[in-house]
Amino acid sequence: MSLEFILGSPLVTADSGTAFSVSAVAQEDGTVFLPRGILNVFMDNGASDAPIDLTAYCGITAIEIDSGSPQAKGLNRSIPAAAFSGKRLADFADLPVVRVKSGTTITLTLEYTATGVEGLAGVEFPFLADRNVGYRNALMPNGPELWAGCPKANVADATDTTFTLTFQDNGVFDFSRVIVRGHLDIAAGRAAPGTHTDSMLIQSAKLNGNQDFVVGQGTRYGSLAFANPLRGRNFYNLGKWAVSSGDTLVMIVRHEFGSEVKDFSFAVPMVASDIGRPPSQGSLSLPCK
Repeated sequence: MSLEFILGSPLVTADSGTAFSVSAVAQEDGTVFLPRGILNVFMDNGASDAPIDLTAYCGITAIEIDSGSPQAKGLNRSIPAAAFSGKRLADFADLPVVRVKSGTTITLTLEYTATGVEGLAGVEFPFLADRNVGYRNALMPNGPELWAGCPKANVADATDTTFTLTFQDNGVFDFSRVIVRGHLDIAAGRAAPGTHTDSMLIQSAKLNGNQDFVVGQGTRYGSLAFANPLRGRNFYNLGKWAVSSGDTLVMIVRHEFGSEVKDFSFAVPMVASDIGRPPSQGSLSLPCK
């Protein structure tokens, strides 16, 4: 199976009663998998009487590629935006898998009807770059898995924060099964219902400082909903990677809510072995974009 990246988008404001659009722009030639896209609309003002996840309050009025190829139809349509929720257990429509080139723009236009709560929104899609076609995952060795995790730290509101997992063992890890943790600072009065991933974003992920797993043009982010430990499926094939003791997996995450997230960390399952990292695999030494 070929290696996929996270094609993210810049964040946009979602105002009550106002139409808005979110767009992910490809930065190189490849393939985008629309059926597995994730739309994230979330509260950003810390109101304690509203849910963090506002996706269900939105309706999709248009899904377009370069302002054409409409994927949403019907007179006076308002398609439930939860069809792209990161909490869904299945893909409800067999949307097309589309070829894109650098500059191709995938846009969702939405209406937002919640009253008195301002939100932020972004969209992401699995992206297979042409240069990654045929890339082979490392083989997971036989044997029991263990968790490899990073130290915990707080994530301040509206701040990009770096977390580094340093592997202690040689072995192979599965990045597609990454999970994250963290909780809102309830003591500060931020007790809105929802999970910590509803308003958390990923800005970058790099193995040993090489190619970024988060791609796209502009100041792009992906939703960390794909790493929610309560999810019912994996949205991406982020690869299985052979690593050596001392290798690092670095993630830059962000939180937008009006209060910090406490004790954030992430972890990946791995099988420890003595194989180390062969020169031909595991360093993601692909042309950087």
